[in-house]
Amino acid sequence: MPSIEHNNDDWKEIRARVDSIANAMFLIGGGALSLSITVILSNLKNLNISDSTFILIERAWWLLSCSLLIVLTIKIFIVLQTFILQVATSFADKHQMKLNYVVLFAGIIAFFLFCSGFVFMVLSATSILSKH
Repeated sequence: MPSIEHNNDDWKEIRARVDSIANAMFLIGGGALSLSITVILSNLKNLNISDSTFILIERAWWLLSCSLLIVLTIKIFIVLQTFILQVATSFADKHQMKLNYVVLFAGIIAFFLFCSGFVFMVLSATSILSKH
């Protein structure tokens, strides 16, 4: 198999893995975000939430939301990149690695935001539990 075909197969595999990671982030992050918002807002009067815990919750919600928005943007960017490959092959060939690095960089940021948001979510939950 020529090198270019092998490289193309490698990128297809990487993109499939990115897609599965993105789907897991949507499932876990979206579920955690919607569940925590629902539980906290529906029990706001019953919970004794300190200002510092509320800040943790707020940060968790923002970090998880930002990570999900970046992952959604990455998925749209990959679709557009594939479209550009079909209609403007010379441009895509010339800038392929730059475009791939944009996706990689955005993915690393999204993963960091996702992990940070999850940590803040756990910290806020343990803070609420420790008060009861």
